[in-house]
Amino acid sequence: MTDDCLPNGTQIAGHVVSGMLGQGGFGITYKTISREARTLAALKEYFPADDAVRGPGLAVSPKKGRRDRFDMGYKAFLKEAQTLHMLTERMKRANSGRAQGLVQIIGAFEKHGTVYCLMEFIDGQSLDNHLAYFFQRRPHVPPDAVLELARAMLEALAMVHREEVLHRDVKPSNIMIRRDGQPVLIDFGAARPMGRTSELASMYSRRYAALEQFPAQRTGHSNALGDGPWTDIFALSVVLYELVSQSLPTNAKGRWDALRKAGQDPYVPVRDNILRNRIIASYPGPLLDAIDIGCKLFAEDRPRSVEEMSRHFEGLIEPIDPAPGPSRETVSWSRTPEHSSPKPSPATEKRPSPKHRSQSPHQGLQFILALIFALAAGGVLYGYLTQ
Repeated sequence: MTDDCLPNGTQIAGHVVSGMLGQGGFGITYKTISREARTLAALKEYFPADDAVRGPGLAVSPKKGRRDRFDMGYKAFLKEAQTLHMLTERMKRANSGRAQGLVQIIGAFEKHGTVYCLMEFIDGQSLDNHLAYFFQRRPHVPPDAVLELARAMLEALAMVHREEVLHRDVKPSNIMIRRDGQPVLIDFGAARPMGRTSELASMYSRRYAALEQFPAQRTGHSNALGDGPWTDIFALSVVLYELVSQSLPTNAKGRWDALRKAGQDPYVPVRDNILRNRIIASYPGPLLDAIDIGCKLFAEDRPRSVEEMSRHFEGLIEPIDPAPGPSRETVSWSRTPEHSSPKPSPATEKRPSPKHRSQSPHQGLQFILALIFALAAGGVLYGYLTQ
């Protein structure tokens, strides 16, 4: 545990801190145990490492000259709490109770000069840690597991986007795999409402970020569309690219710089990267096509919504439902069959990429999430939970 963390044994909101789960740019997440029920929970503390210090009595305060940034993040944390509470409550109502994969939120409260979020503890591993273990046992990720992850994340993002919120930081470390194999999207620390910009919007993960997320003054690229659902689609597509080919494409800024300098985008189609890395696997052609479409450098060339993106899978995953339906059987990452989805095409098969993306209009399809996200960056109740 670092000096910035709450010490083990700290009592807060009826829970006792038992260890640190992780620390990011905007906060620290702890594992806690309920004093009464002895159940596990996760506690997220707003603690922007660059802007805050820990003082006497565990108090958190802004560093000298960082008050404005600290307060901005503080307010964003609380705003995120309201938005995500609304999302989770709607999910529970739509499913007549607790929805499959829905993380239960216990509360959000202010204490020690900062904000805390108490939530259900997710028993599992992040996707990046899971893959490191996975590849010790298998040479590749089975197609069914990739498709299940794609479906779950598309549905999670669709729910978020319908509330006009962007995640903006989809990456393997922000996807948890429960012990039963369910993928769960976490960490909304970089999230923001669609169409709204702020200094916090500069948060992004370089390897997975879309071109429009890089500051325009650094890239020299102005994007009329700005951030949108296509931004999260890009990041998810890069994640899928990494799963099937076991390496990442050149990041978006590097691709743009190369395009301006040499006139050519250095992006390697995912089929070619599979061959380059000598991966013996049979992934369905539409899956590989969808990945390449989602990885398009310019926002205007990508699908405009996750509903549109899901149609590029050509039936390999169920289309986003317009109305609630029965829960689907999930393919567990812990017990995935070796066989691919129906009608696979070998990774070596070259399918021509479409020269122009279909401009089908956004149809506003609605559906119920089977596997949705946890939180690791914000609280989710409107009221305050006192100790």
